[in-house]
Amino acid sequence: MKNGWNRGVLVLVVLLVGVFLYENARGLKTADRADFSGTDLQGKRWSLAEHRGKGPVLVNFFATW
Repeated sequence: MKNGWNRGVLVLVVLLVGVFLYENARGLKTADRADFSGTDLQGKRWSLAEHRGKGPVLVNFFATW
């Protein structure tokens, strides 16, 4: 009985967290979302906001240190 109770509590917690995250993300405006900008190899500035809604974007963080 204890194992079934633990599983039920786990499912409830996961559902509550999912609902919280969904409602929180749904209420965000585009301006409220985190943005990332940088400079490409040619020195041109770019921003992730420019690519929003156009599909996946791969960002490679490379350091020479």
